[in-house]
Formats: sequence, C-alpha cells, structure tokens
Amino acid sequence: MKPNTTSKKDDSALCLACGLCCDGSLFADVELSNRVEADNMECLGLEVEEGDLTGHLLLQPCRALKGRCCQIYDYRPGVCRQFACKVLLDYQGGSLTKEEAMQIIRMARKMLSDEQSEGAKKWVARHFLGEPP
Repeated sequence: MKPNTTSKKDDSALCLACGLCCDGSLFADVELSNRVEADNMECLGLEVEEGDLTGHLLLQPCRALKGRCCQIYDYRPGVCRQFACKVLLDYQGGSLTKEEAMQIIRMARKMLSDEQSEGAKKWVARHFLGEPP
C-alpha cells in the first residue's frame, strides 16, 4: 500500500464512490501493525487471522464496510489511514480532474460487477495500484 502523503483536495467523495480498497477487489487482506491493533479490530467485530510471516491480517472484504462507507472510520487500522490508491494520488496531484477520477471509479465498479475476468482485474490493478499492464 502506498501512503497518503497529501490531502489538500477533498477526497472523501472519491473514496465514498469507490470502496475498492476495502471490498476485496484490490486486496485479499490488510497487514496490521501489531497484536494490539489486531485485538482492537477483533473487539470491533472484524475478522483477523494470523499471517504466516507477516503478523496479523485483517481479511477482506472488510466487515466494517457498509455500502462504500467505513463504519469504524475513526478507529480504522493505521495502514488503512495511510493508503491512497493511484486514482486518488493522481487526483490530488492534479493529473486527474474529479470527474475523470469518478469516471475511472465508475468504470472499475462496472467491470468488476459485470465480470471477474483476469482482464478486468488487471485493468483495475493498473489504474488503482499502478501495476504495469
């Protein structure tokens, strides 16, 4: 996950339209920083597993996601606080307008709802995670 180092523009509308980072579309799990954070997530009713070498994992889709809104936003894990997808970073950096970013989000959501093909997954990974085609 790439850290969110800027937040000059209001990005809440993009995130609330998207939710792909929490619904299992981009990640199978999220690595938690330590046992205390894992315990806190479990206390909030979220499913946490022990990773082989990586520590504690918050499974995706996240149970705290209702629609596209995080129900534990103020208490979310540090990695979730720091994450910013490529679409968000490009918007914040000025290389995408809000409408262009929203169009990418709409297209990704449509592609993923219509099909779970490797082509759709690669397109989403390229646009949201910056992975090569």
